[in-house]
Amino acid sequence: MRFAALRGWTSEQRSVVIASFLGWTLDAFDFFLLVFVLKDIAREFNTEISEVTFAILLTLAMRPIGAFLFGRAADRWGRRPTLMVPATGETAATYESAEAVKGTIASTHQACLGWRTTTFRERAEPMRRAAEILRGNAREYGRLMAEEMGEPIRDGIAEVQKCAVGSDHYAEHTERFLAPEPVKSEARKSFVAFNPLDVVLAVMPWNFPFWQVFRFAAPGLMAGNATVLKHASNDPFVKLPSVAA
Repeated sequence: MRFAALRGWTSEQRSVVIASFLGWTLDAFDFFLLVFVLKDIAREFNTEISEVTFAILLTLAMRPIGAFLFGRAADRWGRRPTLMVPATGETAATYESAEAVKGTIASTHQACLGWRTTTFRERAEPMRRAAEILRGNAREYGRLMAEEMGEPIRDGIAEVQKCAVGSDHYAEHTERFLAPEPVKSEARKSFVAFNPLDVVLAVMPWNFPFWQVFRFAAPGLMAGNATVLKHASNDPFVKLPSVAA
């Protein structure tokens, strides 16, 4: 079938129509196969090969733009990531949208403005409390890891206890680790200082779900930074106790 109606259209109009046609056929056909059939497509649409090539490029450009705009609209009007329990197929939880995450980052930044001015001694107090919470709930947290990602309970308990040791370690030694280091220069006194950065994002893997958090969060918080955690999608619940701690 030939699209005779396109003959009276401008080159730009024909390109838009062809781009629309290509858009809904991308899911059914290998897009890159079109490169090898440009002549056939041009003959089918009664147009020039250059116009078909332009339409292909236009399609490549429009698809990610459309996906971006749709994603922004979905985030704005209520799309929420969900977690499904593999064993039952039930929805276990619904998480915040991208807009809510922006608010979380902003509030974390505000908290960091005060946290970064605290002394190492003041930062060490909540870090040691976190270690106590970890030790007191090691069996519960080990069971949670076993349910979510299959880690043996014995290994999970050991992992939680390791996090407690790490928390105590950085509470005890961070001030020494980050002490100014003198350097030689032409000035009367020169040194390298280690100042807090700001909000630090951590993108977590799924394995060792507690330790991966604390090996980053303990030194980061003790250094005066604030942290935002992006959980692994298949074990988000495991991270909740570690954040609460």
